[in-house]
Amino acid sequence: MKFLSFFQYPTFLKIFSLLLFVGWMVLFYQKINVREKLPQRPNTWSQIDRASMALTYYKDKAPFFLPRCHQANNNPEGITAGEFPLIPYSVSKLYGWFGFKEIYHRGFVLALSLIGFIFCFLLASKFLKSPLWASFSAVLWLVSPNLIYHTISFLPDTPALAFILIAVYFLFKNKNSPSSWDLIGFSLFFSLAALIRVSSTFPLGSVVLAYMICYRHDKFKGGRKKIFFLVACIIPLILATAWVIYSRWILHHYHIFTFLMQPMPPSSWKELVAGLKIFVSSADQYYIRGFFYFLIAGSVAGLFFIRRSNKFLLLATVFTYLSFFVLFIILFKKGIEHHYYWVPFQIVFFFHIAWLADLASQIKMPLWGKILTGVIVLIFINYNSIHLEKQIKKIWTEKQSAYAAYNDLEPYLDSLGITYDDRVATYSDPTFNNTLYLMNRKGWTLDKDEEISHFHKAFQTCDYAVLNDTMIIRDTALANYFDQLLGVRKGLYIYSLKPILK
Repeated sequence: MKFLSFFQYPTFLKIFSLLLFVGWMVLFYQKINVREKLPQRPNTWSQIDRASMALTYYKDKAPFFLPRCHQANNNPEGITAGEFPLIPYSVSKLYGWFGFKEIYHRGFVLALSLIGFIFCFLLASKFLKSPLWASFSAVLWLVSPNLIYHTISFLPDTPALAFILIAVYFLFKNKNSPSSWDLIGFSLFFSLAALIRVSSTFPLGSVVLAYMICYRHDKFKGGRKKIFFLVACIIPLILATAWVIYSRWILHHYHIFTFLMQPMPPSSWKELVAGLKIFVSSADQYYIRGFFYFLIAGSVAGLFFIRRSNKFLLLATVFTYLSFFVLFIILFKKGIEHHYYWVPFQIVFFFHIAWLADLASQIKMPLWGKILTGVIVLIFINYNSIHLEKQIKKIWTEKQSAYAAYNDLEPYLDSLGITYDDRVATYSDPTFNNTLYLMNRKGWTLDKDEEISHFHKAFQTCDYAVLNDTMIIRDTALANYFDQLLGVRKGLYIYSLKPILK
């Protein structure tokens, strides 16, 4: 009897619920065949830029505050900047210890993301009285193709989301009032999120605003604690602003604009409406359509019981939706199709689900009603997981690199005596950085519509050329640059270059 009574203890339910959540995570990653995907090369432009930064840190032994990429047109080392390079620099250390394998980059991003997801469950447990409903809510939030896909990418967005979740957890770690150490933890992870993805300040700022409105009297008795909290909020904003200023200085000083760091709002109301239609049409990449119908229907029903609402969850949901729309306008021209921009904002769905689950938990139901509801939720989660599997397969197939010939070109260049220290020009190549990373050579990418002055500058400063279109050799203004054909491989022609007097 004593043994059986253990299963009624809250501790057992918490452990069981955590294991249930972890089990669902394992199932999701098994469904998308994560073992096969982790060792693969980066397959999108944005991923290659971050992978390039990690690899050049490793190859160049570069200082932390001078990140670089393989595109080396306006400075020979490719010095550039974007978000705070914590992840590329850390990955470069893994390359130094274990050798260059891209699985370490994907694996590092995945590890940070999974830690954040565990904190998502812990955070749900703070808001919902039932550990089982906390587990169901966290799982329902997690089963998103956009989330899962980017946990195995080279991008910092899911780690930024992970840091957001950890930061918010520290705010609610103690029921009565956050301790000084809690506020230090909150500020630390707020800073990390804001640094590696500046846009994280928007959803986190929304959470902080909701927190201050709801708990300004309850959790901050005494002016000293309030000041400490404000300082904990301000420090991340100062650090993120300082990095943006420094990063923009690097871009303008070294003139390699791998990362765009300026607003891109719509130019007209008509463009905004058209862009919103495109964005909404891609909703399947975030969740199954039924998930959004569930949120809408649940929200309408929740309005009738709004007085019973957890005020923080409701305000955090509303404020985060509003902050998303503000940033969507600011980054409109890129944000329509760059879905990784919005990974940190997907915390809004967590708050939204938690708000609805908290309201539902207040409804008194008989045991059979609770069991039936649980079964329905499990079926809905499983249905979402099928959608997840299909979408990840679709996204992965669509985004496979069109530059397969460059993937294993590096050993061939080595065999020709073309080293990492040599500079290479590729033509015809609109990718800016992709092919250079894939062949692990710094240099120039030249497309057909480049100004003639760019060709002259590139061929004057580069040692070799990799051509997938040899028509350029017939151009009388450029033909004398090409010295000797060194080899041909998979439709790529490798030439040595010689400088000429213009």
